[in-house]
Amino acid sequence: MSGLERLQQIERSAPPRLSLAPGRERATPLDALAAQAFTGDDASLRAGLLADLAARFSDDYPDNLFGDLDALAGRLGQGSTEDAVALAATIGHLSHHYGRHTELRFRYLHDFLYGLDWCRWAEKEPALRAEVAPMSDAFLGYLCRRGDELSVLIAADDAKYGRLAPGQYRNPFGFDRSPASELLLLRNLRDAGQLPFDAWELDGGFRVTPFVAARLALAKSMGLAADTGHL
Repeated sequence: MSGLERLQQIERSAPPRLSLAPGRERATPLDALAAQAFTGDDASLRAGLLADLAARFSDDYPDNLFGDLDALAGRLGQGSTEDAVALAATIGHLSHHYGRHTELRFRYLHDFLYGLDWCRWAEKEPALRAEVAPMSDAFLGYLCRRGDELSVLIAADDAKYGRLAPGQYRNPFGFDRSPASELLLLRNLRDAGQLPFDAWELDGGFRVTPFVAARLALAKSMGLAADTGHL
């Protein structure tokens, strides 16, 4: 089966992916993304890499709500074939490490896909990091290191990043991230222009925004800001 055929199969079998693109309800179909992003002799191989990641995300984050993969496809379409293979391997590793099959067990892919984790990282050294793209090797390397650090904290049953009981998801954010709350929070952040990364565009524009404060203020205004601990 070709990479494009696999993308079409995934699109048919997976739950619909919602979009945070202004004015659009559903994410761009995977086969349409491949047609736009992959135009060289290795287009089928790159489509296969996107299919691998889409399947990986679906397995690691079955509750994920928003799934704009346009910027990811755009990134996979850049550089050499070897670059694309290496990038897909790194993102696949991160998806697994932070997802439901490991001790980290986060519920959603949103914080990665829409640059929320990137923005927190960039804000710490904006002069050096604000121009470093959310899917750059530098930031992905940080996420790999941070995942390893979290695993160490969890193994020690850290007060903030402790062990989870079976069936629990990790929520260190201090406000409710159940699906209904997450849906409203992210759509309101989108409407307020506070999302740092335009994941619904192939070129994926990005900027440092005060989304951390905006999300907390929004959660408080919605009555979601109690310390909910683990979901």
